[in-house]
Amino acid sequence: MAKIYSLGQAEIDLILSTLNTLRDDVSSGSFATIGFSYAARMVALIWDDELAAQAGNKARTCEYSFDACRNTAKYPSVGQVVAMYTPTDPSDKAGSLTNFLKNRPLKGDVQTAALDDWGNVLSDKAVAIGCAVEQFTESGSIRHLIVCNISAATTVGQRIYRKGTGGDLCTTGFDSEYNTLCSPNEPI
Repeated sequence: MAKIYSLGQAEIDLILSTLNTLRDDVSSGSFATIGFSYAARMVALIWDDELAAQAGNKARTCEYSFDACRNTAKYPSVGQVVAMYTPTDPSDKAGSLTNFLKNRPLKGDVQTAALDDWGNVLSDKAVAIGCAVEQFTESGSIRHLIVCNISAATTVGQRIYRKGTGGDLCTTGFDSEYNTLCSPNEPI
């Protein structure tokens, strides 16, 4: 039997905090030693309920794959990150989300989008995210399928973000919490 988990504000805050911290770390040059350049204009992500609803539509399929039906009127080119876990405690949504967010496989050349789906998280065109978690049983084991839709998809061969000094091209100032991310009011 499958059931969609309702993400509360605590889980939404965990997702936004973890992903914005990652974006801020990349933007500030914290990952420069492993090949990630500083980012000139990366925006702090906000939560979008419509992206989350679309992620829920995908999660309810209980299939570990990407879907083509995730775009919205507001975001016509949505990226997606999908992960599946066998949780040690099936009632622990936060634990599954933490595993999902902490075990991101960041590698490769971020300037040419030769990354997997996690490149979407680092796109400087991304401004919003929405996620969903579905719990189901597969081969006798409880599984969590986690789907996050991101407002802008990356394209192989295209840059993921513009190099620069952390946030030096922000036109609306910096986010109040993340020192090298542009404020969510930044026009993209």
